[in-house]
This record gives sequence, C-alpha cells and structure tokens, in this order.
Amino acid sequence: MSAAASIADAAGVIRGRDLVASGSDAAGGEWCLEAVTGRVAELCGEAQGAVLTAASDLILRAQQQGCLVAWVHGTASTVNPPDLADSGIDLESLPFIVAPDAITALRSTDMLIRSEAFAFVVAELPHSKRVPLSIQSRLAGLTKTHRTGLVFITRDTDRSEFPLVSLRAVTSKTRHAPGVYSWNVHAVKDKRSAPGWHYEEFHCGTDGLS
Repeated sequence: MSAAASIADAAGVIRGRDLVASGSDAAGGEWCLEAVTGRVAELCGEAQGAVLTAASDLILRAQQQGCLVAWVHGTASTVNPPDLADSGIDLESLPFIVAPDAITALRSTDMLIRSEAFAFVVAELPHSKRVPLSIQSRLAGLTKTHRTGLVFITRDTDRSEFPLVSLRAVTSKTRHAPGVYSWNVHAVKDKRSAPGWHYEEFHCGTDGLS
C-alpha cells in the first residue's frame, strides 16, 4: 500500500476499490461514480455541450461519498474552479495537477492511479492528442487493478482518440429557461453493459459549466 493510500485510509476516505465490484452491471444505464470505477472512460462533448457538467456531477457525488478525486490537465484547462465551487464542489478537496505537456499529464495520471488514494481521476489533454495504445493499455490495467476510474475529457464527438476505452459517452445540453437546462449523457460504447443508454438530468447552475 502506498503512503498516499495509507493517509487516505487514516482519514476515512473511500477509494475506488471500496465501491461496486468491477464488471457489475448494477450501474448500467446510469451516469454515476460506479459507472466509471475500475476502468477508463471518455467523456466527450462540444464546447457548448455538457461535458464539464457531467464531469463535475461525478466529482460532487464522489465528495458526498467521502471519495477523493484529482483533476489533471496538460494544457490550459477548460474548467473554471469558481464554477465548480458554485455547483457545490469542495475545491480544497480537489487537487489540480498542471502539467506542461500531454506526456507529463499522462505520467501524473499514472502516478495518481498507482497511489490508490483516489476514487477516480479526470484528465484533460491537448485536443486531437492521440495517446499511444501501449499507454492506453497500461492505464486500463492500472484502473482495473487499483479499482480507480479514469475519465478523459475530449471535444470531438465524431471520433475517439482512445480506442481502448471501456466507456465512451457523448454529452449534450438543452436550455429550457435562463439558468435552467437539462444535460444528457449518451453511451456510444460500453463494455460493461449494452451501449446506447441515455442518462438525463435537469440542472440549475452557472453558465460557465458546459
């Protein structure tokens, strides 16, 4: 057990390995923390979609369950921390790792997963940055071994830069009134349950989350 994992245990933090068992279809058709536990997921959406809303929803749920999450980005991040705070996320419990390039970001992601201290890790890489299959395969093995979820945020809804992901979901958003909209997660690939499921939720929040 790593030092980070020991500290997490001492603090009573729930890690990914304590959540629903890998391979269970209990979370099939629902966007929840258990849906990404123990595997690599790709969450994609256009600039005005709901990709950050869907990611922040997972972070909030994780914190409410006593889990730790980390956010890694290898370029200028698309997320605005004050928007996360407005949605109820505790920023003091959400470390942001800023990497100078994609390779360093991936190495940081690797280390975070190996630490066993985090329920899942969100990673933003440069747009159209293809991750070598060897690295994808290693990350997939690490998430399964350490029961940690890895969520890559991408913008291209037509094609994936991560062919080895276990779950690929496309997000969208519909505005109903000022500050009120519904956001949707559509699974176009899901190795754990049948793909094609939709998850929709109404949301009242800041315009910055998209």
